[in-house]
Amino acid sequence: MSVKKSLKLCAAVFLGVAFLRLPAAAGLSAQLQLSVAVPDPIVAGEELTIQAIIFNNGTEIWAAGDYSAEVEIFDASKNYVAKTPRKKGTQLIRPSEAALFYVPFAVPAGFNGSYFYKVYLLHKDRRISESDFFGFNVLPLSRPPKEPSALELGGNAFIYYKGTSKYDWADYTGNFNLNLIGAVNRKPMMFNIYTFHTPKSTSTPSDVNHEIYTIFAGYYADDWSVSLGDILPVFSPLSLYGTGMRGGIFDVRSGGLSASVVGARSVAAREGSQTIDGVYERIVAGARAEYAVAEFVSLGGSYLYGFDRRESIIAAGPALRPASNGVTGGTLKIKPAEHVSLSAEYQTSDYRSNVDISSTSAADTAYRLEISWAPRNFNVRGAYQTTGVDFNTFGAPGAAKDRKTIDLSSGLTLFSKMNFSIGYLNYTDNVAADPSKVTTNQNMYSGGITLAMDGSIPSPSVSYSQNEACALEPNRAALDNITRTVAAGLSGRIIGTNYSVSAQRSDFADLNKTADDFRSDTVSSGFSFEPAKFAAVNIGATLSVTDNLIQNTQSRTGSASGAVNIKIVPDKLTSQIWGSLTDRRNPAEAVDVSDAGGNIEFTYQFNGSLAWTLGGGLTRVEDRFAETSVPEHGLNTRVSYSF
Repeated sequence: MSVKKSLKLCAAVFLGVAFLRLPAAAGLSAQLQLSVAVPDPIVAGEELTIQAIIFNNGTEIWAAGDYSAEVEIFDASKNYVAKTPRKKGTQLIRPSEAALFYVPFAVPAGFNGSYFYKVYLLHKDRRISESDFFGFNVLPLSRPPKEPSALELGGNAFIYYKGTSKYDWADYTGNFNLNLIGAVNRKPMMFNIYTFHTPKSTSTPSDVNHEIYTIFAGYYADDWSVSLGDILPVFSPLSLYGTGMRGGIFDVRSGGLSASVVGARSVAAREGSQTIDGVYERIVAGARAEYAVAEFVSLGGSYLYGFDRRESIIAAGPALRPASNGVTGGTLKIKPAEHVSLSAEYQTSDYRSNVDISSTSAADTAYRLEISWAPRNFNVRGAYQTTGVDFNTFGAPGAAKDRKTIDLSSGLTLFSKMNFSIGYLNYTDNVAADPSKVTTNQNMYSGGITLAMDGSIPSPSVSYSQNEACALEPNRAALDNITRTVAAGLSGRIIGTNYSVSAQRSDFADLNKTADDFRSDTVSSGFSFEPAKFAAVNIGATLSVTDNLIQNTQSRTGSASGAVNIKIVPDKLTSQIWGSLTDRRNPAEAVDVSDAGGNIEFTYQFNGSLAWTLGGGLTRVEDRFAETSVPEHGLNTRVSYSF
C-alpha cells in the first residue's frame, strides 16, 4: 500500500463512530469516549500502546478486577490478524465514571502499511461492548520484504535479537518471522508465523519463554478450504460471529451444499490470585451446514459447544467457576428479487454457570430478522434481534442476552468519489419486563461524508455520532446521559508531501447531574515525503486531552514519532533512523510520565535475497511523580532472507 493511500485510510478510520456497542445485560453498558494508538506511525517490531477511555453509562458498579479491555488487530482489508491479552481494570468504577486503559501490542516485524483495531470491554469474562474500527500506520523495517509471486512458492523470513541494558543486560527479546505464499497443486496457500522468546527471569539464570504471537496457515481448493491458527470464523450472528480465535476451520462446498467444522480457543488462560479472578482457557467447537433448496432459497443449521478448561490455570480466584454452553439453531435465506436479501435466524442455548456442581442449566432462545437492498452505488439494511434473558453463546459475544436490538444503516456513493453513510442503533433490555430490574434504553445515531479526490486536490471527511442512554420510568434517576462526537479530517498531497490531518471532539453529559461531565479532544497528523532520491521521511503526531468539566481537572497524552530511510550505497547499504516521544499526564491518577526513544540501524544487502542488519537505541522513561528517570540502552541484530 502506498504511503498516500495509507494516510488517507488513517484519516478515514479516525472519523469512525466512537461509541462502544453491544451492552450485555440489564444495567451493564459502556461507551468509548476516546481511543488513540501511539506512536503513529510506528516502526515494525516496536511496541504500540492503545489508549482507551471507557465510560460506565449503565446502572451497575464495575468492581476492580471484574472488568477488562482487549484489542483485536486487523489488516488493511479488515481481515483478523491478532488479539492482545486482556488488560484488567484495577479500580472500582461507578455509573457515569470512566476507566482508563493502556493496552500494549507488540507489532510483528513483518507488518507494513495501514492496520485497524477494535476495542472490547468485558465484564466478568462476558464481552459487553465493541468499538468501531480505528487505524494506525506501520513503517517497514529498513529492508522491506520482497513480494513473492502468488503462482510459485515464495516468501521471506526474519531472525531478530535485541538485548537491553535493563537488569544488567539480562533482558532480551528474540523473534522469528516466516511468511510464505504460493500454490500447492495449483491451488493458493499461505503461511505466516511470528514468535517471541524472552527469559523467564531477569535476576537468575533461567529457561526461555517461548510464545507464538501470531500464526496462520490456509489452503484454498476449488470446493474446499482449510484455515489454521488465528482465525475469525463465522456461522451466523447468534451462534458464531465476530470474535478472533486460535484454532482451525474446514469449509467444503458441493453443488448447493456448503458446510463448515470449527474447533478453536476463544479465550486464553490467565492465572488469578486470592483477591482477583483469573481466566479459564475457553474452547469452542461446532459445525454448520447450508443447502440451497431452490435458486433463491437456502436453509441452514448449526451447533456450537463451548466450555472452560479448569485445568488451564492453577489459581482460579475467589469467584471464578468453569462454565459450559451449547447453541443449536437454523437459518432461512431468501433472495426474492435482484439486489434484495432476506434472512431469518433462530437459536436455542443451554448454559451452565458452574460445571463442577450439578446445577440446573439455564435455557433460552433468540431470533434475528434482517433485510437488505443493495443496487449499484447504494445500500440499505435493517435488522431486528431479540435475545432471551438466559440466552448465552460463547461464540458470538456480540449477541448480548436480555436485549432487543434495532439496527438500520444506509450508504450512498456518488460519482465514484463521494460517500454518504447514516446509521441508527437502538437497544432495550429487560425483555421479560421484570419489575425488579431497571430497564435501560440506548439510541445511537451516526452519519458521515467522505470525498475521495485524486492528485493534489484535498480529500475531506466529516462525521457525527450521538449516543443517548437512559433508564425508563420510574427509574430515570438511575441513568440518563448523552454523548456527542464530531470529527473532521483532510488528506492529500502538496509539493511532493503526502499529508493527513484530523480532529475529533467528544462530549459526555450526565443529565441527572449525579456524575461528572467530560470533554475529550484529539488531533492527529501524518506527513511523508522524499527530500532526495536517496532518502524518505515519515513523521506523525497525536494529542488527546480529556477535561473533567465539573472537577476542573485534565488528563492528556501526546505522542510524536518519525523515521528516516537513507540509501547510503544503492542496493547495498541502507540506514534507518527512527524515534518517538510519548508524554502522559493525569493528576487524578498520579500519572506524569514521559517515554522517549531513538534508534538507528544499518542494513547490508549481500545479494538479492540475503540481508543483515545491525543497530542500537536509547530509551528513557521519566516518572515526574516518583522523581525517577530510567535510561535503557539496546543493541539489536536481524537476518532477513527472501526467496
